[in-house]
Amino acid sequence: QTPNYATAIFRAGQVISPEQIDRKVESRMGRRAILDLPQGPNLTAVIDEPALRKVVGSPTIMAEQLRFLTGMASHYKVTVLVLPDEAGAHPAVDGAFTLFDFPQPEPGIVSIPTVVEALYVEDEDYFDQHVLIFDAIQNLALDPQRSYDLIGSIAAEHEKRA
Repeated sequence: QTPNYATAIFRAGQVISPEQIDRKVESRMGRRAILDLPQGPNLTAVIDEPALRKVVGSPTIMAEQLRFLTGMASHYKVTVLVLPDEAGAHPAVDGAFTLFDFPQPEPGIVSIPTVVEALYVEDEDYFDQHVLIFDAIQNLALDPQRSYDLIGSIAAEHEKRA
């Protein structure tokens, strides 16, 4: 996420102070740098198309965010996939989650965002269920090139409204 987009997301929640927002955004930007480390993780993100179209902050902030996503999609450790509207109802329709998969014997963790904090669940069965959900939505998503093209066209739509 860009700093402006992250700030807009936290402000929309309206439950934390401006100082807390600043700290959370700074922390989020710091975590983003982990992807550039030689031993850093691989990241696959599947984003529901309506999330790309929803205006967060302003059309300018959205265009900036989507251009950032297309830049990240060219990063050798990052895959960005779009789950198109045509996919209809899907296994992750109830909400976002993040999987943290570690080398064995470390257990995987499922992170579920809430308005205030993320919840972290370290349960093997729960993790395995979410792996199946993630596999299913990856199969429904557009391929990386079509995802890149769609993100770019939606960014252009936001830019026209800016």
